Amino acid sequence: MKIKRDFISNSSSASFILKIKSKYVTFDDFEKSWKDFKKYYIEEHSWIIEGKVEKVKDYIEEIKKGNGISAKDKGLQKYFKEQEERYCRQTDEEIVDNIIGFMVLSNGPFSNLFEVTNCVTMYNDYSDIPAIFRYAILKNNIEPGFLEREFGMEELRIVIEEDH
Repeated sequence: MKIKRDFISNSSSASFILKIKSKYVTFDDFEKSWKDFKKYYIEEHSWIIEGKVEKVKDYIEEIKKGNGISAKDKGLQKYFKEQEERYCRQTDEEIVDNIIGFMVLSNGPFSNLFEVTNCVTMYNDYSDIPAIFRYAILKNNIEPGFLEREFGMEELRIVIEEDH
């Protein structure tokens, strides 16, 4: 059990790190292959993602009509207004990125090892692992060689770093 600022929880923050051994040795080549994989993932899951994008757009329309978050405190009103304005300026691509989850790409310890990291503030269980990571692992096991052939990903492994 962890005591947070104003509540008690069995949860904690975590980073999910997808470690990838790649046929590519430069970061730029790996970054391109990850973007291609992400595009493939989005296309494969368009039936889910498109519905979520539409829900976000509907919410944006509600905000524009004045039905966003309300607060009595003037400071909170200003904060919510700024956040809502930023939220309303999102492109479809930014909305999709938010749905999939923000990820950081980085070099690993060797030239052909790379890491893709996603963080959550409240880690509860394995269902919090980003769907795109789970999909990559499953695809690699169900269809051996596909990710290597199409995206240069030779081996994949997920590491969870908890409580930071």
